[in-house]
Amino acid sequence: MSNTDYIEKINDLRVRVNPYSNFSTLKNNTKFLFNIPKIDIKSNIFYILPPILILILLIYVKPSFMTVKTINKNREIRNSLNYSKLFITVLIVGFIADIVLWYYIRKY
Repeated sequence: MSNTDYIEKINDLRVRVNPYSNFSTLKNNTKFLFNIPKIDIKSNIFYILPPILILILLIYVKPSFMTVKTINKNREIRNSLNYSKLFITVLIVGFIADIVLWYYIRKY
């Protein structure tokens, strides 16, 4: 079979199946079915929220590169957060997250 035979056969099948299918209405409504609502990227909360979430996550997890061993009054060794490292990490990772979000929203 040649290419034109396949095309004719597909068109014939499409004509026979079309009365029993809902493809014609689906084809017209696809722009509404897959429409993702746009996020307001001009609002400040959109860019402030990721660094705040990263800050909360890092305070909760306490990664080892941000902790310093300290000795308290009872001579117990304890890991405490180094707030300058926490602040710098939140700024860097938050800035990167904001750029990625901005690029992703602009692209799609």
